[in-house]
Amino acid sequence: MRTVRIAVSGVAGASGYGILKCADLINKNPNSNYRVETYPLDVKNESVGLFMGTQPGSVLPKPEWDIQAWVDFVEKHKIDLLIPGADRDLLPFAQNREALHAVVSDPEVIEIADDKMKTALYLNDELNLNVPDFTHPENAQDWNIFPCVVKPRVDAASRGFRICQDREEMNFYLKHTKDPIIQEYLLGDEYTCNVFCDRDGIPRAKLVMLRKDYSGIAIQARPVVRETIDEMLDVIGRDLKPMGTLSV
Repeated sequence: MRTVRIAVSGVAGASGYGILKCADLINKNPNSNYRVETYPLDVKNESVGLFMGTQPGSVLPKPEWDIQAWVDFVEKHKIDLLIPGADRDLLPFAQNREALHAVVSDPEVIEIADDKMKTALYLNDELNLNVPDFTHPENAQDWNIFPCVVKPRVDAASRGFRICQDREEMNFYLKHTKDPIIQEYLLGDEYTCNVFCDRDGIPRAKLVMLRKDYSGIAIQARPVVRETIDEMLDVIGRDLKPMGTLSV
């Protein structure tokens, strides 16, 4: 039986310790050909996931501050795979993917996915997909679609997400939002979607879930079949060729 050493970052959150729990299921499977040693990593010593691995958890500096500390850890413990469990780890891991043995997409893909303006431009201009109208704040005087959304270009978990009913509200939040984007507000159901690609960037599986959220975090989600969304995920997956999974 082969032993695989996997380090997981960002184990303070659900994604990080969810990865650790999946690895534990592999170890409990009597038909598995692998034994997984898991090394939980985080930038804070109070993170609950530090106690969920098969190996003791470790606290490292933020990778954007000291990526060499992460490279040293990977080399010292002979880590086979480093899996990011936090959004903010993606870009520094991508920029040092080979040295870290990181399971992460190219930096160009990460930058498109992180930046909401780049995402909208890519989907609209490169893939010709039907996306909500959007614009830069310098074009706010020409914006006439209400209600609309003002949100930061780079952030997560709906932080800074504001619904504006009129121009006065929009102008207020534009002044109080760091590097904002203006976007059309769409009524209706909300979905969280994933496309899973193999090492060659070919989509192999898709998951579409109808979502109910609270403060930007999905608290309920159930799988549904939506052919239009499936087709969109195929188009995005084949063009971006993410390594692993891409969430939209």
